[in-house]
Amino acid sequence: MVFDQNKCVGCGECKIACNETNKLPKGRSRLLMQLNGVKPDGSNKKDRHYTRVSCQQCEEAPCIRVCPTGAAHRDKETGIVTVDADLCIGCKYCMMACPYGVRSWNAKEKAVEKCTLCGQLTSAGQEPA
Repeated sequence: MVFDQNKCVGCGECKIACNETNKLPKGRSRLLMQLNGVKPDGSNKKDRHYTRVSCQQCEEAPCIRVCPTGAAHRDKETGIVTVDADLCIGCKYCMMACPYGVRSWNAKEKAVEKCTLCGQLTSAGQEPA
């Protein structure tokens, strides 16, 4: 999946699509939208830009390295860094190790979750949300 940061206007539609597709509750998201270039007084509008932050699929993923059960792992078929909720013991080490802060705790499932790069859609031949 490729995201062209230069075209982002900060509308948040990608975040909304992700939240709706993954049926996430209000207040939780698998990606962040950061506003940059604005001074505390609100000035510098010409320098304002947004950064979309989600799992960066780190080559040497720290989340995988710290997981004691192997729940955080790289899928052998797709190469995507993911979480096996059945193996997750809820220690949240992977959440602390993520340099992007894009893992979250799912209290209902009692497991950590993260972006799957819309694997549930792409595996069915569909486009990511």
